[in-house]
Amino acid sequence: MVRHEGQEHVISLETMGGKDLMVLASVAPSATLAETYDRVDGLVRKAGAEAPPPGPGDALAVPLFNFRLGHDYRALVGKMIRTGRFNGWLFERAFQRVRLRLDERGASLSSESEIAIGCSRAASPSRFIAFNRPFLLYLRRKESEAPYLVMWVGHPGILVSYYASAA
Repeated sequence: MVRHEGQEHVISLETMGGKDLMVLASVAPSATLAETYDRVDGLVRKAGAEAPPPGPGDALAVPLFNFRLGHDYRALVGKMIRTGRFNGWLFERAFQRVRLRLDERGASLSSESEIAIGCSRAASPSRFIAFNRPFLLYLRRKESEAPYLVMWVGHPGILVSYYASAA
């Protein structure tokens, strides 16, 4: 699906396995990421097969990602767990790492979290169109209502330079 309205465009691509859908949307953000996702996903679901497929003269510049991000949830350290079998225990550490690679060969996403509450425990859940300004990216199973990844890309530091990838 390719949809254009002025400077905004929405592209939905099927993965090679056919079970997933990747959507890139260069749109003005709504008040929240959830609202932006809902608006774009509504357009994708409404358009369905009605959207014109890319034509022979069309080109798509796919944004490239290759990043590892980590976040230490220091605000949780020292806080007490108040439910479940660990009720009364204190958080000693809470950390998450996310790895995303997206290029012309496909996408790879992994997430790992680590929580320590007195003992270590690691859990692994886990036309020419250029996306050259902030944009929304989400991934969801085609038959699913909810995405498994939604992100607003507004910082060029997580993108791979076009010139570096062409070398």
